[in-house]
Amino acid sequence: GLLAQGAQLCTYDILFDDPANEGRLRGTAESLVVGISQNHVNAVKDADLVFLAVTASSSLAAAKSCLPGLRMGQLFLDINSVSPQRKIETAALVAATGAAYVDVAVMAPVAPYDHKVPCLIGGPGAEALLPRALSLGMKMEFVSAEVGQASAIKMFRSIMIEGLEALVLESMVAAAEFGVQERVLASLKETFPSLDWEKLSGYMIERVVSHGKRRASEMREVAETLNGIGL
Repeated sequence: GLLAQGAQLCTYDILFDDPANEGRLRGTAESLVVGISQNHVNAVKDADLVFLAVTASSSLAAAKSCLPGLRMGQLFLDINSVSPQRKIETAALVAATGAAYVDVAVMAPVAPYDHKVPCLIGGPGAEALLPRALSLGMKMEFVSAEVGQASAIKMFRSIMIEGLEALVLESMVAAAEFGVQERVLASLKETFPSLDWEKLSGYMIERVVSHGKRRASEMREVAETLNGIGL
């Protein structure tokens, strides 16, 4: 999406150097005409906007790997689904480089929207990001200058979304074992007539199959967030 807006992109991923990946990810970058860097530092050092987009469990380590390449005037967009506490910790590290940290919460599946996916933003670099994001056609809404507020909204939304997915998956898999899934779906439709439960269950189960590992990591972040406030 950003390429279509004329943006020049450069990237690095640890899978570029993983023999098990067999060059697949590197090939994808090349096919998109995205520049490939040799490491995190080279990827970020000349960038105006830096996007940190990794699995939740790797976000802090990846951010630390970028630090030597960051400088004053850059905006560092942490778009990972991690706890507010993790964002606050990462923001403190980035601040020491002179770059401005932006807490980004991606609020919908990216694929249908590309770069126009709805996002909430906060942190010291959020207000400076807004005009740049608008010029690139991105859809971002300012939440707070405080780091962690945007991520908190994402975390607590995830309790509902991923929780509902887990319930649907467990219900349908168990119902299928007894061959009663149609009856269960009919009963759900009677209780909640505004929802197409057959379509919804198919969609949610597919989401779990395709993104289960990443979403499980995200839910561990949610648990950490809840533990942090005594729930």
